[in-house]
Amino acid sequence: MKRKIIILILFLIILVESSIIIGGFFVNNEKDNITVIKQENSSNQLNYLQYQQFAKDFSNIKLSSFDLIEHTIDVNNIDIVEKDITFNRKNTLTLTGDLEDIDETVESILYKNKKNSITLRIDLIFTSQLLENNLLYISSFSGEEFQKYIPCYRDMILTYKNIIIKITVIDKTNEIDSYLTTSITKEIMPFLNNFNND
Repeated sequence: MKRKIIILILFLIILVESSIIIGGFFVNNEKDNITVIKQENSSNQLNYLQYQQFAKDFSNIKLSSFDLIEHTIDVNNIDIVEKDITFNRKNTLTLTGDLEDIDETVESILYKNKKNSITLRIDLIFTSQLLENNLLYISSFSGEEFQKYIPCYRDMILTYKNIIIKITVIDKTNEIDSYLTTSITKEIMPFLNNFNND
């Protein structure tokens, strides 16, 4: 009996001293300030059919400074990859990763600005894991070497439910102001905030 109590006490100490997920709750101890945050319900995760609808609806977003050029939605555009660069999990970027699978997990949408000098590519990447709705990355190039080699390129990565959204802006002639990437993202946020996967 004493052994069970000691094991229980050790378990509770480990629980309090670390960050773990239990039953949909995130428990975090930062210097004895314990916070419990209810995670999003996994029912918010998009299944593959909902992802396809999401991509189709996303391709209909009208951006104020850009015109839609093309997209890969409703087109079989399977990316074959070398298995060793996928941690030996896949041969293709599809649901199962098998060569026979045609359910692709990357859809791309291509835009050009009105002057035809700036290209905007948005990639919608399906994952099987529920992610936080969040901004993960925005490129910020400081330093002379970065400015010399990639001044005409900016990108941003967002996560929405179980979708990774990669926004890439390329200008053939001019340095891209970071405001442009931010303003594009602001234009797609109403769609993300209002998309209903029910």
